[in-house]
Amino acid sequence: MPSPISAVTTQLLKLLAVIAACLFIASVNRAQNPESTKSKDAALRKLVATIGGQPVYEDDLSPHMATKLMQLRHQEYQIKKQALDNLIDEKVIQAEAKKKGVSTDKLLEQEVDAKVVDPTEAEVYAFFLGQRNQQARFDDMKAQLKTSLKQAKIQQARRDFYVQLWKQSQVAVLLQAPKVDVSYDPARVRGNPKASVMIVEFADFQCPYCRAVEPTLKSVLSKHEDQVAIAFRDMPVTEIHPLAQGAARIGDTAFAPGYLAGCAPGPRNR
Repeated sequence: MPSPISAVTTQLLKLLAVIAACLFIASVNRAQNPESTKSKDAALRKLVATIGGQPVYEDDLSPHMATKLMQLRHQEYQIKKQALDNLIDEKVIQAEAKKKGVSTDKLLEQEVDAKVVDPTEAEVYAFFLGQRNQQARFDDMKAQLKTSLKQAKIQQARRDFYVQLWKQSQVAVLLQAPKVDVSYDPARVRGNPKASVMIVEFADFQCPYCRAVEPTLKSVLSKHEDQVAIAFRDMPVTEIHPLAQGAARIGDTAFAPGYLAGCAPGPRNR
């Protein structure tokens, strides 16, 4: 008599054989009827319009609205992040207040507000100088400015207190910002092309700020030679830099693959 284990193994092998046969038949049908497969795929797509009888599907819109959709995703993320931060603040302050046997308002008053010292005369005057309206006299505004500065100090102290509670509660935020894949030209990469971190620099040959950041990028490469690489991409801002577009075209030609071994063009070459 065969063992129970052998019987189960036999049944599993039969089942696998049936599945394999079904998959083979399906693949043959797809090969013999490609139009049928296409029609089924089209049926699964959402039709949004027709032009001269030709269908336009919802996924055809993606290239035309990708930028705006990404902006909306970022806005959605910011809203979610703010809501999440507020919720975590609420949870950690409630837990700390319960541990100390007081209300949340009382906890903030004792642990934060009471420890904030009044601003000094020098701080109030510096705050006064930072105001846009310089028509009023300092003596006339001193009391109001002192109150405003004290409230600003309290708000900052409360924020610092919440940060401390986050650390004590070992908060781990798993919400992630939306990401987008950024392509780059492998011929315009400085550093190890197989580095774990690839910085894609969008730069303008006529931009002074792009030039100013070059020492920082060089420092990053020198300090993390094997872990970081930098890829260059042209982003000429023609509205304010009329020569940028031409410079980018020259750069594409002059720094073709192999022209400079291991070195990509960048704003430093202006």
